Parts: sequence; C-alpha cells; structure tokens
Amino acid sequence: MVLPQPSKLMSWVRFPSAAHFYFIMKVFIKYNIIGAFLLILLISNSCFKSKEEIEKDKIEAASFIKEANKLFFENKYQKALNLYLKAINIYDFKKGEIYYKIGFSYDKGNNNLEKAEKYYKKALKLFKNSSSPSNIKYIAAIYFNLGIIAAKRNKIEEKKNYLYHSFQLLKKILKSGNASGLDIFRIAYYYMDIGDNEKAIKYFLKAASLLKKENPFHFYYSGAYFNIGIIYWKKEDINTALYYWKKALNISPDNKLYNEWYNKALLIKNSTS
Repeated sequence: MVLPQPSKLMSWVRFPSAAHFYFIMKVFIKYNIIGAFLLILLISNSCFKSKEEIEKDKIEAASFIKEANKLFFENKYQKALNLYLKAINIYDFKKGEIYYKIGFSYDKGNNNLEKAEKYYKKALKLFKNSSSPSNIKYIAAIYFNLGIIAAKRNKIEEKKNYLYHSFQLLKKILKSGNASGLDIFRIAYYYMDIGDNEKAIKYFLKAASLLKKENPFHFYYSGAYFNIGIIYWKKEDINTALYYWKKALNISPDNKLYNEWYNKALLIKNSTS
C-alpha cells in the first residue's frame, strides 16, 4: 500500500520527521482506530505551533543553554543539568555538545552512571563521522568518560577499549598543537592506567598548569593532583602522596574522596612516626 504524503494529509498537523509520520500512519491503517490519530497529536512536538512559536521556543531554550554553560564551567553540574534538560524539553537543538554536557553532569554531578552513559552515547551518534577538530575533542572525551564508567563497573576489557580509542584521538590532537588541559589530563590518565607512571606524572602536572589558566573550577584541575597522589601512594611514598593530595584539597576542599584519602594517609603517617 502506498501511503499518502504528509503534505496531502492535513496541513495543520506538523510532524518532527517523515519517518515519524509514516510510523503513525502504519499504526492508523493497521488498527483503524481513532486513538492512533490522537497519538499523532500527543507525540508530535510541533503540533499546532506556528513558526513564530517554534522560534520563541528556540530562543527560550538557547537562553537556558547559555546559563547552563556558565554553571557547567563553574563546576556546578547539578544546577547546569537541570537547565540543560529544561532546554531540550522546550527545543532540542540536536547538538552533540549539549548531550555530552548532560552526560558529564549526570556523571560528575550526581554519579548517575546509567543516565550519563545514555547521554554520552547519544552525543556520540550526533558527532558521528564528524572531522572538525572541536568535535574530535568531544569524541575523545566521550570515549574517555565511557572508559571511566566501565572501570567503575569493573568491566576491564570494555574500559581498556574505550580508553585506547580516546588515546588514539588525543595523540592526534596533541600533535596538532591544539591540546587543552582536559586533553592533557586524559592522556595522563591513560598512561597511569597502563602503568607508565613517569609519563603520567609529567602530563598530570602539565594538565594542572593548563587548567589553572583555562578553567580553575574544573573537576579535573584538582583531579590531576589527586591522581599524582595515587601514583605515589601505590609507590608507598606517603609523604609525596600527602603533598599532592593537599594541593588537590586546596583547590577542592569539600571533595569527599580527597578528604578520605588524605586523612587515611595522614593517620598512617602519624602512627608510624
């Protein structure tokens, strides 16, 4: 059966996509029920909206995105998340950058790994086949963060695969001379993960120096010093570990994880001195 074209059905009903329209029409024809038509009205985001109304939604959503980006930069991930979700509910720009930041906010803001993974993968689809330098940075970041999530779930092979893919892209970024503090941090983490501690420390220090200038609020600025502390802790060099954990705490004094490790090491040091 040949389905009628959307423009020939009812000009006052608008559909997000042709695929959307055809799906609804198939339901309507198969079951021949009025409910299918009502479903058209319920799930079509743009039903009964004029171009002016859609443009108004777009402007309102953009204002929420702008404010969310400011909060994201300031490390206020939960507040940023609320605004990002509010924005895409009004008007979905279908931009990988927005979905990446939603994923990151779920990841670091409230440790919701399931939703973080969901939005990271949505972002990855939107960035698919992109060759622009800025988008490659996001793709590398997504692979990296998916690797960290896999590590938290103790999925070792999955973690290695994601981190390796991230590292391959990061090497290209580094070679181009456009690596940011975040890129350098992820390179350092990869070296730490494979046991090359000398390179890991070198790149963590470089990452911290860059992030201090680029975004001193960022989660990974203090994280660079914390990870150096972890390396020295594993070497059983408690004094050096304490030194770097103290630097991390000076940046993020309320970080629960940093305080736990620092106090644990301090207790051991005091008990052996």
